[in-house]
Amino acid sequence: MKYNILTVLNESYVPFGKLFVNSLFDNIDLRKINKIFVYNTGISEKNIAYLTDFPKVEVVDAGVVANSNALHDEGWQTNVYSKTSFLLQQLTDKYPTIMIDSDCVFKSDFFKLLDDEADVIVCRRHREGFSKYLGSFFVANTTAKAVHFVKEWIKQIKEYDNNDFHGGKHKESPSLSLVVEKNKEKMNIQEVKESTISALMDSPEAYIFHLKSDAGLETIEKRITQPHLLNYVGRYFRDLQ
Repeated sequence: MKYNILTVLNESYVPFGKLFVNSLFDNIDLRKINKIFVYNTGISEKNIAYLTDFPKVEVVDAGVVANSNALHDEGWQTNVYSKTSFLLQQLTDKYPTIMIDSDCVFKSDFFKLLDDEADVIVCRRHREGFSKYLGSFFVANTTAKAVHFVKEWIKQIKEYDNNDFHGGKHKESPSLSLVVEKNKEKMNIQEVKESTISALMDSPEAYIFHLKSDAGLETIEKRITQPHLLNYVGRYFRDLQ
């Protein structure tokens, strides 16, 4: 089976985008990929040219500019909460679509983890937190149930009274968690572990690293220069060595 890959990127996150596409092309079986759609929410022409030098990469005008200068600011929220709408647009294609956050790095080929028969595949959080499932990795197959699921997710994000979740700044993952629980008995939903496809640190079971912000990792440079990423930094960002 072939898949589309979808991510959302602005100019602020271009360093992540470079790690994303370079590590993908280095470590993933490209025969499994139809297209890599990068939804552009404010990338410079120079960096659009950089990205589209890669085969199969298509930069899509998202119709919105949402650059971010601070964690969880308005631009960050626009990028995060628009992802599901872009995913829904893409589900008119004949290929299933994998939505992956742009601040992710591919360590090795993850396709063997995916169940072709699942309607959707979700990332199960392995730690206690405000949601059981994370929106950093999500697969929608080409089924009517998958389309219905994504529509419900979009609706839930818009309606969620999120005041209890970090001042209303987090909606995507709590909304996803509610929709998963609602549809567990109605759909074929596969769960994959956070430690495999959205890992915060290196381990033998990690296929994809997620360079999310955390205490001590407030800036982009700190996030991309963590010890387990030095090999990637040395390969793709020689000026940071």
